[in-house]
Amino acid sequence: RGRIEEPSTCKNCRSKGTYVLAHNRCTFSDKQIIRLQEAPEVVPQGETPATVSLVAYDGLVDCCKPGDRVEITGILRAVPIRVHPRIR
Repeated sequence: RGRIEEPSTCKNCRSKGTYVLAHNRCTFSDKQIIRLQEAPEVVPQGETPATVSLVAYDGLVDCCKPGDRVEITGILRAVPIRVHPRIR
């Protein structure tokens, strides 16, 4: 956690040990994945609440805790989930 994996080989020429991460010239930003879930009182009895994952950056990281009631405004981008990466 908090570590950056440096690439060990070049994808183009396949030479090893050619990458060096210059930490003092890098810019880093905070990122947090938040899972939102429908409020239990809105979900009909016997059904599973819908869940949506969202990504928060920089100043929005750590501004809510599990169990908080929040209202989110943003753009929804639907991304299909592949069960197996080789199957289309």
